[in-house]
This record gives sequence, structure tokens and C-alpha cells, in this order.
Amino acid sequence: MDSIKDAVKAVSLQEILVIVIIGCVVYWTLFYQDRLHSGIPTAGADPKAWFKVASARKAFLVNGKGVIQKALKDYTGVFQVVTATGTKIVLPGRFVEEIKNNSQLRLPDVIHKEFFASYSAFKPYASSQTACIMTEMVRTKLSNSLGNMINDLADETNCALDEIFGSSGEWQTRNLKTEILHLIARLSSRVFLGQEMARNEKWLNISKSYTVDSFIAIRMMREWPAALRPLIYLFSPECGRVREQVRTAGRLIWPLVEARRRSKRKALEAGLPPPKARDSIAWMDELADGAECDVPCGQLILSVVALHTTTELLTQALFDLCRHPAIIQPLREEVISVVGDRPLNKATLYNLRLMDSFLKESQRLHVGDITTMQRLALSKVILSDGSTIPRGAKVVTTTETMVDPTIYTSPETFDAYRFLKMRQGAGQENQWQFVSTCSEHLGFGHGQHACPGRFFAANETKVALCHLLLKYDWKFSDNAQRDGTDVTFGTEFESSLEAKVVLRRRNEEIALSV
Repeated sequence: MDSIKDAVKAVSLQEILVIVIIGCVVYWTLFYQDRLHSGIPTAGADPKAWFKVASARKAFLVNGKGVIQKALKDYTGVFQVVTATGTKIVLPGRFVEEIKNNSQLRLPDVIHKEFFASYSAFKPYASSQTACIMTEMVRTKLSNSLGNMINDLADETNCALDEIFGSSGEWQTRNLKTEILHLIARLSSRVFLGQEMARNEKWLNISKSYTVDSFIAIRMMREWPAALRPLIYLFSPECGRVREQVRTAGRLIWPLVEARRRSKRKALEAGLPPPKARDSIAWMDELADGAECDVPCGQLILSVVALHTTTELLTQALFDLCRHPAIIQPLREEVISVVGDRPLNKATLYNLRLMDSFLKESQRLHVGDITTMQRLALSKVILSDGSTIPRGAKVVTTTETMVDPTIYTSPETFDAYRFLKMRQGAGQENQWQFVSTCSEHLGFGHGQHACPGRFFAANETKVALCHLLLKYDWKFSDNAQRDGTDVTFGTEFESSLEAKVVLRRRNEEIALSV
């Protein structure tokens, strides 16, 4: 007995930790290794490897985009890849129309899994009652109020740009994405929470940091085997930061919610109509109708979706202005002609047709991921070519139609006028608008799960771009800046936080202030 005690004392904490980790890895290998779907070819797998799944997973982690691009050439139909979060069945773009409205292929369930929403730090990504309320709020309340928000967006843009970029007529170098992230945080918060919160630095910092840091933490979690993720979640600084951000958001948002509810109760008790508010807190309360709703988590996911999507869209658009400076003056002239001495409104934004085309073309060439339309199969689905998607399988489609030469002339070439010209075809006026979705352009997805906030994102981007075009000159200082604007994560690619542009204040031809 004494010899056993002596042996236990001799084992260091580090040795115990190593044994635990090895045990977890072995357990994961035996019981939680990614399973392949039978009858579907596996992209990236080394046919000579002993562990086919492991070889496919390694190939995908090293170069996911390349694996999928090669598979699209090698296979005529569906195939599967082994990603950091499990096996996924990949459907070529021709299947988009077939699955776009299939009720057995759901988006919320796969988002819950892909973004680890069962962990408290990632709770805003959860497929829950709050998520359903948020989706309905964006689809109805937000979209129906777009016309009333343009003045607020224009006012906040006018105020924010003076603070962000200043009024110096001298050329200055800036990290573009960082500055645009702050601008979009201001604009989105103005609409979702009102002017006071749009200028509350604590809230702005939380909304920005959670948008960036939650993606960093999620990508880090994906790199670890499933069995080790609970440990990584508990001890990694990346996840610790995000947990604290969720708590801070609660401390900032719940007092607003409670104050709003107290005012409503007092008014009703006095026999008076409750005060009306036109913001996301009021909309969430109305749609919840007494049901449980985590308002801070709802506000965080609103921030993530608005900031991530619109920041990327506007940043890439400004990079494209710098790459193709010849389009700057035509865009300015359109704004001057369409807006004139009128305030920005729904009609003027709609009539900025060249800008609409420019943004859609920029999005086409910077779609953000070689895959899209993530879904989870709730039951077995049989495709038109006879392929079977098993129940419980994760599914994605590819975005190769965005650069398909049978659809787009010179698809690799940037053409700001492309969609303006396509809209001039018979019956094509609506199909090629920026906010329109179709299987040939998947920038906002397609079908029943297409991005419901795309109408708000389009208005927000256009208002900001009007100001940025008329008030500032833009350029790259050298070719290194021109070519170093993107970074890649697996199949995802986005603008770099380190990419820089050079800008200076100019005298705008017309006043865009409210």
C-alpha cells in the first residue's frame, strides 16, 4: 500500500495532464472520429493512407478551398469533405434551386453546431426561442422600417466620419477595416438601440470586440478534437475574453430593458398608452409577447450579423475603389445627380443604380466563402440525380456559379457596370438588383434562409458610401497594399485587419448632412 502511495506522489501534475490529454485523444479517436457517408466520394482523402478520414481532414485543414475546387473538377455530382467540425456533403452550385426551400434542410440547427452555441460564450449563436424572435424581428419589424431609418443613418454617418477620419486635407494612412468596423458599429447601434447607445463607448467596444473575438475563439475551437474542446473552452484566453464580453453586454443591456418595461407598466397602471419606441428592444419585447427572450444575447447576435457582413461588404468595396480608381468619379457624379439638394431617402438610394451594380460586383468577387447555404438534414433527402443525403448530415453548396463564364462574361474581371447592363435586359430589372438573390449570385444566400437583413445592409452601405465617396479621396500607396488585402481561414476568405489605404478630406459637391 505504501508503495502505491509513493508512486502516486512521484507523478507530477504535468505528467497527469499529459496522461489525461492522451486518454482524451485516444477516446476521441475510438468513439468520436468523423464518420464518412457511404456511397459518396471523399475529397482530399489519400487512397494510400491507413486512416482515410484523418488524411481527408488534414488535407481540408491545410487547403480547404483547394480541396473543394479540385473536387468540383474530379466529380460530376455530390462529394464529401472532412472539416474541423465534421463531415459535410458538398453540393455543386447546380443543386441550389433544388434545395433552396427544402423544409428538411435547416439552417438554425447547423449554425448551433458550427458555432458551439451550447457553450455560454457563444450563446448568442444558439438555435433558441430568442433566435426565432430575432429572425422574425429582422424579417418584419426592421425591414418594414427601412424608410424611416435613412435619416438616422445619414445623421450618424455624418457625425461619425468627422471623428473617425477627421477633416485634414493631407494624405493619411489608415487600417481600413478597423475604421469601417467602428463606423458600422455606430450606424447599426443607432438603428438598433438609439442615439445614446450609438455613442456609448462601452457598448461600441463590446459589439465590435464580440464580433471579432467570437470568430477568433470559434475558429480556434474548431482546430481541436471534439473531446478536448470542453477543456480548451475552460482554459483558453480566447474563450475567456468572449465569456466576459457576454457578461458585460448583459450589464449594459438589461438595465435598458428593465427601464423600458417599468415605463410601460406605469403607463398601463395609470390608464395611459405605453410610450412607443422604434428600436430593437421594443420590437423584441413585442414579438416575445411575454415569452422568455434573452435580450442581451439578441443584441450581440444582431451586432455580429450587422457588423461582420456590412463591415466586410463596405471594406471590400472601398478596396475595389482603390484598385479601380476610374470608377470613383462616375459613382460621385451619380450621387450628385440623383441626390442633388434632397435628403437621402429610400427613393434616392434605389435610383443609385451604378452604385447598386458596383456593390453587387464587389460582393461577387469577394463572396467570403467557397461554400454557402449550410444546412442540417432533418430527414433523408433524395436529389434529382439520385444522390441521397442521410438524416443528420451537414450540407453545403458551392459558390462557383459566381465566377461561371457561361453566366458572366470575363468572370475574373471586375466590371462595376456589369449588373447595371444585365438589368437592362428584358425582364431582368429586378433579378440583378443588389438585394436580389438567385442561384447565379449567392452573396446573400438564396431561398427560405436567404439573409433577411440584406435590405438593411444595402441601405446602410449605400448611405455610408455616399458620404465616403463625396467627402474623401482614396488610394493605395503601393502595390503591396493593393495585393495584401485578404486573409484565408479554411474555405473562408475576408479582408485583413492589417490592410491599409491612404485617404484625405475633400470638399463635397453637395451637402449630405440631414
